[in-house]
Amino acid sequence: MDRKTALQIIEANLNRLREGIRVAEDLLRYTPGAEGEFRRLKAVRLEAGKAEKKARGALGPRLRRARRLKRDAGRDVTPKGELARSELKELATVNLKRAQEAARTIEEMCKLAGEAVLSRYYKKLRFALYARETEVAAKLAALSRRERFAVALKRFPVYLVIDEKNTDEQTPRELTQAFYQAGGRVAQLRMKQASARAQLKLASELQGDFAELMLIINDRVDIAQAAGAFGVHLGPADLPLSSLADIRGELLAGLSTGGAAAAAKAVAAGADYIGVGAIYRTESKQRMRIVGIEGLRKVVRAVQAPVVAIGGITADNLAQVLKAGATGCAVISAAATEKDAGKLYSAARKLARR
Repeated sequence: MDRKTALQIIEANLNRLREGIRVAEDLLRYTPGAEGEFRRLKAVRLEAGKAEKKARGALGPRLRRARRLKRDAGRDVTPKGELARSELKELATVNLKRAQEAARTIEEMCKLAGEAVLSRYYKKLRFALYARETEVAAKLAALSRRERFAVALKRFPVYLVIDEKNTDEQTPRELTQAFYQAGGRVAQLRMKQASARAQLKLASELQGDFAELMLIINDRVDIAQAAGAFGVHLGPADLPLSSLADIRGELLAGLSTGGAAAAAKAVAAGADYIGVGAIYRTESKQRMRIVGIEGLRKVVRAVQAPVVAIGGITADNLAQVLKAGATGCAVISAAATEKDAGKLYSAARKLARR
């Protein structure tokens, strides 16, 4: 390969590098909740701009003259897969990988062009892009899970908690089946007296039997991961969100809080949704502090994330809780009997937000 061809490849990839970063950056710019990732990726693009300025300064007019658009064999080639993207995460990842490939190509071509300093500069830039890709993919995956969770609750605003207290007259599967057939799609497995092995078995069975169920495991990240669950729900005394970051993978993460300040702090730390309660007095958790409807409103105003209300919610007060801003309402006792559950699910369907 002659020097002229190396310059032509560098010229093409300088453009490809900048374009790839810019597409991903704009996706983040207009995605609520991704402001930090946007700023950090923008900083990488600015570094890429400085690197390009150095490259054009070092290689001079030779680089510009090396451009041969009419001779570019890839100009009129469009792979079939390029015309379809399924989600923001895929689109951002594809473009950041394109930018990484461009950086690697420039790095290698600079060696042929005798520009060792530029080669090292682009190697550093490539590794910065690897880090940003990991961060961006994780953020967009989390936002996608959060959106799917919120949409499911808007379509059927009941979040079923599968607990020992509502499964003494029916099995967990029977409880879940009635909920699922009514239209419910978000459920939490909270069997605190069951062994880890029993919880994993039940979680795996529920996931297998109800294809669209978004199953969330209470407390146990390990069981959620092993069962392929949709998420995990933590309390204030459970594993801190800061420790969860490296092990949660694709799991949605919810956190129970009792006030607006704690809720805002939890979302900032990585919580995908907030559980707040008790809204009313309940037999399920008699020692739980009552935050009431006004406390719920304060939490809703404090966070830009779904809020799930819990505590004493029934068919009779479901509308009031949703009117206060809750995305959905978690229930235990209200689903314990067929009669109460039927009344609750009927109310939920009437209040569904399409």
